[in-house]
Amino acid sequence: MRRGISVAHVERYAMSPFAVSRRFKLPPAPELLQAAGCLAIGIYVLFATIRQFPTIPGLQLDGDQRHLVDSLGQAATFWDTMRWWNHTWVGAFHYWRPLTSQFFWMEFHVFTLHRPELWNCVSIVSQLIVDVLLIVLIRQISGKWITGFLGAFLFLGDPFSLIPQGILPDSGSTSTVAITNWKDQADMWVTSATLGAMIAALRGRWGWATLCAAAAPCFKENGWVAVPFIVALLGVRGQLRAVPRSVIVANVLAVAALLVLRWITPGNVFDMQPVGHNVHWSTRYLSVISGPFFALLRAGGWGASVLAVIILLALVTPRISAGQRLIGLALGTVAAALVSSFTTHQQFAVSLVGLLDPRSGLIAALDAAWWLVLVFAVLAESAMRSTVIAFAVFRVISGATVALGLAVGIHTVYLSNAYYCALYALALTALLKRISMLRSPNNPTPHAVETSLPTMKQDDNSGK
Repeated sequence: MRRGISVAHVERYAMSPFAVSRRFKLPPAPELLQAAGCLAIGIYVLFATIRQFPTIPGLQLDGDQRHLVDSLGQAATFWDTMRWWNHTWVGAFHYWRPLTSQFFWMEFHVFTLHRPELWNCVSIVSQLIVDVLLIVLIRQISGKWITGFLGAFLFLGDPFSLIPQGILPDSGSTSTVAITNWKDQADMWVTSATLGAMIAALRGRWGWATLCAAAAPCFKENGWVAVPFIVALLGVRGQLRAVPRSVIVANVLAVAALLVLRWITPGNVFDMQPVGHNVHWSTRYLSVISGPFFALLRAGGWGASVLAVIILLALVTPRISAGQRLIGLALGTVAAALVSSFTTHQQFAVSLVGLLDPRSGLIAALDAAWWLVLVFAVLAESAMRSTVIAFAVFRVISGATVALGLAVGIHTVYLSNAYYCALYALALTALLKRISMLRSPNNPTPHAVETSLPTMKQDDNSGK
């Protein structure tokens, strides 16, 4: 006789893993891959940042650092640091950075000079905070976490040299220099305030957006771009009309108060005039912010530049066969060699060999072509085109605010490179999206759509 199923059996099965697996389905494979990618990149960024801690030297007390430490010791209490709101940077330099001065004072009195590793921990944590904010900002714009983690990976650079040179933007040295020099913590703090203000504005957290935007110029002078950048970003995304009037008034009053406070500050405060012998600043600045293609043009590599354009056309030109693309590449290479021969006054054979040399001409052309492909992907993607172009403008302007008055150092473009990595991640996402659309079997060609329309109309008529 068959044994019946008791209530205990049903309850026991309901709590078994088999029943749980039926109730909770796994997400689709693409989402699992994106989650795995985010986890892998997050672990990589965390490990690679912490990995730099043993290489960080102790407190460097030579030159500027010595003047900073000597001035920090003159303020006995935190109340004494309030005078720096109407004075130069810790009273020693011609910058107006009151919040940075107070943050340095807290490190000086809490950690003392005998615990340099604690000062270095602040640099590590500050870098990780910037990475997190960059991830959140890019995800807020693109809607994908993987794009945000990609931006953080690009901003960190490639400390393990796993990626061939030229494929990723050269921004890792920026983060490394800022981490290894405690004086450059101001770059991390102004970047955190600017990115945090953008995130808060995009989410409608107007109080936090106003607070962060007002704090940014108090860390470093390039923080004055926070409010204009927020206005531009909200404008290109169609969210500017949603800003309450009270928020606009609060931001105007905050910026005006800070400008007045800075204007009445005595001493030789930095006023965007050249400091020292900052000659030919524009040339140095362009060498820092220009992409590989324009850098190649500035270096006189006309032949390699033509070859880069030919490679771009061979990749993006529609409705041609693989053989036609190869023929176009061959003819384009000959044309590029002729241009190189004409501009360098060399024989054609010598120019052709130099252009195809994988150690010089060819790698430069491929680097510039890769950059042009990303630019094409951005311009072809209408959904993110205006936002990515806005980030390109942010990169140029945020770097120019310090390049106008200072000899361009790698740490001065920290904020600019953060925007560059966000721009690069968005462009790479647009390129991958375009490739997936072209390879999708469900994406019909325009010709197929046109030929199917009459049939659909006939079917509709026959149905009537």
